Amino acid sequence: MRSHIVTVINATGIRPLPSLRVARLARMILADQRRPAVVNVILTDNKTIRSLNAEFRGNNAPTDVLSFRLDEGGRDSLTPISGEVYISVQQAAKQADMVGHGLDDEILLLTSHGVLHLLGWTHETERKLQRMIRVQIEYLNRLYGKRCKSQSS
Repeated sequence: MRSHIVTVINATGIRPLPSLRVARLARMILADQRRPAVVNVILTDNKTIRSLNAEFRGNNAPTDVLSFRLDEGGRDSLTPISGEVYISVQQAAKQADMVGHGLDDEILLLTSHGVLHLLGWTHETERKLQRMIRVQIEYLNRLYGKRCKSQSS
C-alpha cells in the first residue's frame, strides 16, 4: 500500500480555514497519480510568500501558490515525493473576491494547483494551462461531490 502523508500548517492565525479538506484533496490527487508522498501544505501570508517568491523565483512580489520538491525529483512511480506547497491566504482572498466564490474554494483550487506542480505538471503553454485547470476542477468536483464552475488561477 502506498502512503500519502499530508500535513496542513496554518501559519496565518486565521480561523477557520479548510485544513481537513485541503489534506483530503491533496491525498486524493496523490493517490490518483499513484505516487507515494509526504507533502506539507503551508497556509501563509503575503510577506512570507513574497520572500519565498523573491528568493526562489527572482520575483519580489506576492503570489498565490508556490510548490517546492524537496526530494531528488525522480519520475518513477516508486520514488516517494517530498514537497511543500505554500498558499498565500491573503492572495487567495483577493482572487476569491475577484471571481465571486468563497475563500475556502480558492484555497482548495490553489491546493490542487500546487500539488499538481509537485507531480510535474506545468502550464507554460495555454493548452497545458487549460488542461491543468480542467483537472483541478475535476478534483474539486470529486471533493465536493458536485459540478464546480471552471475558474482560472
